[in-house]
Amino acid sequence: MNERYYAPFDRTYADVTKRIEDEAEKLSGANAAWLHRLVVTFKRERTLWNSRPELAGYRLRWLLFRSKALRLVAGAFLHIGYDLPRAIADDWPGTGVWHGGPDVPEGRKIYFRLSSIFPESLVRSSRDPRTIGISAIFLRLASRRALTAAGIWVDHLRQGAWIHAEILSAASDRSSREAAMAVAMTAALEDASLLPPWSIFHLRPPHDAFFSPAWAAVAAALPPLVDQFGDALSLVIMVSLVTWQLIHGRLQLNSIADFIYAWGYLLNDYLTMAVREPDGFDGYRQRRQAELGIVPGLGASTA
Repeated sequence: MNERYYAPFDRTYADVTKRIEDEAEKLSGANAAWLHRLVVTFKRERTLWNSRPELAGYRLRWLLFRSKALRLVAGAFLHIGYDLPRAIADDWPGTGVWHGGPDVPEGRKIYFRLSSIFPESLVRSSRDPRTIGISAIFLRLASRRALTAAGIWVDHLRQGAWIHAEILSAASDRSSREAAMAVAMTAALEDASLLPPWSIFHLRPPHDAFFSPAWAAVAAALPPLVDQFGDALSLVIMVSLVTWQLIHGRLQLNSIADFIYAWGYLLNDYLTMAVREPDGFDGYRQRRQAELGIVPGLGASTA
């Protein structure tokens, strides 16, 4: 997958990493070494996204997102839901090279002390046009709502990641649990995209409106209007068009926020089942689809 799809996440995660490293500098001894080790492992996992075959389905659906905000969330959910618990399980406190510390209570305290960093960085990104495009300028409140929805579920997923890491660290069948987690990552995105009233095919970036054929047609018609009726009419038309485009963009971002919330809900739900009962995940997913009115396979072949 082209690296530009990862760019919104990478920019945000650079801020997250810097803040975590700053916190690590406040620690000492084994505690500092453990947190620094996790930072290195998290970075390594990011470099493997394109080469992991178990994430192929997730990458294909990620490619459909034209919105930079959704591309950012796709990276955040993958990092927190899949990378984080596996990385922590590799360096579970009190085991292996960490027998001398930190122990589990100290590791837990360090980990949860960092809980606010990622959600806060997501909200910061809603103000950064380099990360999510011009909606950060013209539709800041709606952009903030969309990424706040993501932040809510990032927090939930992060809490779950600690529990999932503990399960993985002690599991004799860890590989099957991780395989089920990868399936759950794709399943949650696919099923969220099939929930009414939206489809991921309709979740275009709000700034598309500013470069739409309708905008171009009206813009092309403005010079003759100026000649015939003067500047006043052209100004009214331009203001009306911009107002309409902003309303359209805000509605689009509100739809994206709702989609993100549903996606996060399903991802948290599916990952919990996958890591705890991997053999029962397929049956559980089918029951949840029936409860939510999701029609399996509808659009899945192209999504």
